[in-house]
Amino acid sequence: MSTSFHRPVLRLLSVFILLTLIFAQPKRAEACICPFPVSPEIEFSRVDVVFAGSVINSNDVYSGNPNGNPALGTIEQWRRNFTNNFDDYYDFWVSESWKGVKTTSVTLFTGGTSCGSRFSAGTKYLIYGHYEKGQLIAHVCSRTRTFSSATDDLNYLDTLPKLALAPTLSPALISYILCAASILTPLAILLFKRLRSSPKENSSP
Repeated sequence: MSTSFHRPVLRLLSVFILLTLIFAQPKRAEACICPFPVSPEIEFSRVDVVFAGSVINSNDVYSGNPNGNPALGTIEQWRRNFTNNFDDYYDFWVSESWKGVKTTSVTLFTGGTSCGSRFSAGTKYLIYGHYEKGQLIAHVCSRTRTFSSATDDLNYLDTLPKLALAPTLSPALISYILCAASILTPLAILLFKRLRSSPKENSSP
């Protein structure tokens, strides 16, 4: 059999293997079957937390990481596709709370599955969350939604007392403070040493 026959066959085989590797890689499962939605009253009674707030920090590369790097985000997507690990978190700044949250910041997780709600930075949400294995999760089948589209829920929640919120520093703000301190502290020490040595230099003959 001639070499000219083998070459096209090998090329087709290579293309087939490449396409198989691309389309057969693990993907995030998208199937999450939800029952019929329940009323705000029923939803309120069966969840652990209900609050309104906005995302101020996240490691989610899929739905708008406010502090994300596009290049690193692409790498992270590939890593998650191959490891099938999608456990993202969202730091929320809490503006109002009706149940379970008494601080001005709280962290939500996706639970590593497609059934965990995902959020975009800069958008205000009404969150119905529950604790699962120690993590606070807002299920996609819950009544969690954007604040602007939660009219029915807010009509019910307005009949309930709001919880007092204790001011807290968000994890993102704490990291910024620590980063700034690590940069400013050496500069402050250097400036202090310079100021202490200046009088000695001026008094020398």
